[in-house]
Amino acid sequence: MEIKYINSCDIQIIEQHGYKSLPIYYKKSDLEIIINNNNFISYKIINNEVIMGFIICEIYSNKKIHIMSLAILPEYRRLSLGTNLIDFIKNKYKDYFITLNVQQSNTNAINFYKKNNFTILSEIKNYYHNLESKDAFHMIYLIK
Repeated sequence: MEIKYINSCDIQIIEQHGYKSLPIYYKKSDLEIIINNNNFISYKIINNEVIMGFIICEIYSNKKIHIMSLAILPEYRRLSLGTNLIDFIKNKYKDYFITLNVQQSNTNAINFYKKNNFTILSEIKNYYHNLESKDAFHMIYLIK
């Protein structure tokens, strides 16, 4: 298993994985902008050249990284791949604090992030405009 940068050849697959795995996902045009912008980092987790999941983050100048999207295909869940991606970010950006937003109704994701030492910092009302469940939790992982 390897973690590598997402490149332009991966965009269509990443879009499909997002569609299969997430309620909101990045389209091809968004992904093209993200992988060509130094304010974002995006990695895929692969095994034998098969992309099993990905993480997309935005980097801020104040030593903050915001996880914008984390997806593992359903058939590869419960194999610690999501944890591997988060640990990769934690290790690569040791001096940063990491945040993310998650739907309040997504108890599986909330429990996953809590298991990975994220804490709920605040509640954001009406964060997800295009979803039935609109409220989010803002979560943070503080440097240990």
